[in-house]
Amino acid sequence: MKNKVTDKKVNILEKLSSLNEPVCQAMLIKEQFLLIYTAGNRKFAYTNQRDWIVAAIKSGIPSFAELGYTFYRKRHYALNYFICKITSVISEERKKQNVNWLCSG
Repeated sequence: MKNKVTDKKVNILEKLSSLNEPVCQAMLIKEQFLLIYTAGNRKFAYTNQRDWIVAAIKSGIPSFAELGYTFYRKRHYALNYFICKITSVISEERKKQNVNWLCSG
């Protein structure tokens, strides 16, 4: 039988799961980050952001820990999105339109 569980298959799966644990943890932290901007309002976004910062710092993954500390220092700026939902792409486009309007006049 091909699908028979053997000790060799179990050992291989255990090794793969231990190798993939940091990757899995990183993916979960990334998905948790997305909850910040999919929150319906600033209050829920603040809660999601706080939870993400704690998870990132405690993850043991150096790049996420560093990013967590950075977001902690700049946490209020990230939440400004919920006051005025303009991303940098939209604001840059508006600046460009204003400059074109001023130069054409």
